[in-house]
Amino acid sequence: MRASLYGLLFAVLALSNQPAYLQQPVVRWAGSIGVCLFFGALLAAMLVVLPQRTSYQRDNLSEMDQAYRRLLQRKANLLRTAQFCFVIGIGCLVAVILSILWGS
Repeated sequence: MRASLYGLLFAVLALSNQPAYLQQPVVRWAGSIGVCLFFGALLAAMLVVLPQRTSYQRDNLSEMDQAYRRLLQRKANLLRTAQFCFVIGIGCLVAVILSILWGS
């Protein structure tokens, strides 16, 4: 689904043979912000699955538990960031489409 939204936004913001609607400030700003937010969401989601070295004392259960909780907290924060960026990016995409439809 994300790939199709990226494609849709890039199709609307095509750079060759720019139609008149691309000159609208709302389209330019919302489109630029939307692209940045979509890439930010993609980056944050990718960071969730990348392994990260964690050090802890192997014979200390409380330290192992703290390391595990830090790992879960990091992943949860990155997923929240990705979700936030994605939702705001969709809002920018909707603003671009509505501006094009109503601006014509």
